[in-house]
Amino acid sequence: MEKVSFGSNAIKYGLIAAVLLIIQTLVYYLLDINVFQWSFMLLSFALMGIIIISSIIVGIKNLRKANDDIISFGKAFGQGMLIGTITLILAGVFSLVFNLLIVPEYLPSQIDNFVAFMEGMNIPDDAIDMAIDEFKKGITTEGQIMSFFKNTAFFIVITLIASLIIAAALKKEDTQSDIF
Repeated sequence: MEKVSFGSNAIKYGLIAAVLLIIQTLVYYLLDINVFQWSFMLLSFALMGIIIISSIIVGIKNLRKANDDIISFGKAFGQGMLIGTITLILAGVFSLVFNLLIVPEYLPSQIDNFVAFMEGMNIPDDAIDMAIDEFKKGITTEGQIMSFFKNTAFFIVITLIASLIIAAALKKEDTQSDIF
């Protein structure tokens, strides 16, 4: 089988996962889904996790298959981290561009949904007012850029943990003996 390079394989699967996350974002926007619902948040987070974890698994398996069905734990882990990092950075940059340049009115239009979400949790009015102020700060250019870095760092830690587990499960060392 044709050899696949470590970097090109990670880019391929990172791009695929990023495109799927971008499509997910666009579907939410086009369907005007209220993102401030517990059920939606859980479903969205789960779908994001499935996309990223699946791309890491398939990417590692593809690299292993292309290398005579052998991959060390270190290479599998590195591949998983690179796929996840590429995915997160590309999807995050798209989110920034989308919210700041393409549809800058989208996040401000979600304030009413945010308020309804907070009120549904029986939070005191003064706490809701503080949360609204934080929400408004978060949708500014500076706030979104800071969120990009915070979210990327958080999800890279999650990717690190997932990559460790996946690499341990998918590693396959050369089992041929040097005796013969």
